[in-house]
Parts: sequence; structure tokens; C-alpha cells
Amino acid sequence: MKKIEYLLLNRILPASDGSKGVIFIALSQFGLAFCFTFYIIKISPYKPPETMVWIGLIMGLNSFVAAAAAPFWGSLTAKFRPKALFQGGFLCNGMIFLLMGFMDNLPMLLVLRLIQGALGGASTIGRRIAYLSYDDLLFYLSYLCYYIVGY
Repeated sequence: MKKIEYLLLNRILPASDGSKGVIFIALSQFGLAFCFTFYIIKISPYKPPETMVWIGLIMGLNSFVAAAAAPFWGSLTAKFRPKALFQGGFLCNGMIFLLMGFMDNLPMLLVLRLIQGALGGASTIGRRIAYLSYDDLLFYLSYLCYYIVGY
């Protein structure tokens, strides 16, 4: 295990086996997927087979776009302040989450999730901030944010 992960698990998420962090991340991701699926079913004007396709697109494409956008966000940290990019990316992410709550159109919801995925690549900046500010509270918080949002 890397020294950074060791410090994170022993200082921020103290447990004998480090399982608190894993359980928290698993429950938060499960809760998002579980609740969001029922929201999509509720607003869908389509029959169940088409609705399942929309659920798969809306839930799945976000991760692919985030993975594709991660190198772009990483390259921006050489030109701009990483902390400002990180905060801006997550501010926009929060606004998109708010907008998704008012959507009743599945294609528009898909577009918002794709934009959210592109902004989700900003989670890679959290890892860079963590490495740059090694012995600081910002280090632990940004690394924790990377693990919660980045996966």
C-alpha cells in the first residue's frame, strides 16, 4: 500500500482494517444509482424496455466521458491553479446536479449527465493537489475527495 493511502486510512478514516472508507464510498455510490434509477423510471414516457436502455445510457456513459476528460483536466493544472480548477469543476457539478432534479426529459437528462461526466474528470486534479500539498490538511481532504468522486 502506498504511503499516502496508509496515511489517509489511518488519520482520516481510522478503522482497524480501513473498511470505513470503503463502506462509505460503496453506500454513497449505491444510493446515487438506486435513487437515480427510480427517478428515471418516474419521468420516463417510454415503455419498460426502452426505459431500461435510457437508464443504461444515462448511468453508464457518465463514467466513460469522465475517463476521457481526465487527461484534459490534468493538462490544465499546468496552466491554471489546480485548486481553482478543482473548486470550479465541482461547483459546476453541483449546479448540474441541481438542474437534473428539475428535468423531465430523458434526452436532456442524458446531456446533463454527459456534461457532468466531462466535469467529473476534474477529480483527477484532487489527486494532483494531494501530491503537491503532502503534509497538510488539504492533502487529506483532497485525496479523500478524489476517492469519493473519482470512482
